[in-house]
Amino acid sequence: MTKYKKTKYINPQFAPYKDTGLARAMTYWLYADPAANPLFADPSTWEDGPRVTFVRRSVTFGTSASPVAASGGTLTKTLDQVFGGKNAVVFSQTATSRPSAAAAIQTLPQTSYCKIKQLRSFLSFEVEEQPLENAFGTVPGQPFTLPIPKFWYGPDARDFTVTNNSNDNRIITVSFLAAVLDTGR
Repeated sequence: MTKYKKTKYINPQFAPYKDTGLARAMTYWLYADPAANPLFADPSTWEDGPRVTFVRRSVTFGTSASPVAASGGTLTKTLDQVFGGKNAVVFSQTATSRPSAAAAIQTLPQTSYCKIKQLRSFLSFEVEEQPLENAFGTVPGQPFTLPIPKFWYGPDARDFTVTNNSNDNRIITVSFLAAVLDTGR
């Protein structure tokens, strides 16, 4: 097992968290990942090495031709290595739910009738089945500080299951904003 030298380097992308110790943990999570960083064993090179970049990943359940069926329709998707096998720090999760066909009467999007469950590859829940709006989304009116991040281990696969309990067929999309190490490979 490799012992890592201590480093005081904190990636500038994580500056809003500098007083919490979280900035150092996020930097270490990304830079000490041998799958993402060829310089992982030498923290003295991290400051001049790869950079942190933010990426978005989305998963869509259903299409116009084959939506998530009304009144209990369920779809599951397994995503293997969501961020290319690299460790990631997930900062936000958002979701949309829309009817698969144009509605005769326009209404506000309703996500409380749609439920989601998120399961890691070794069968532990990240999100137990709950309304989509409780697990994904942001709270308006808060100052811009990203929420507490989630540390995703690169090689993990994740199962996402959505259930549509509304009265119409729907297309559901969940999206993630995450920091990953960009080494150009």
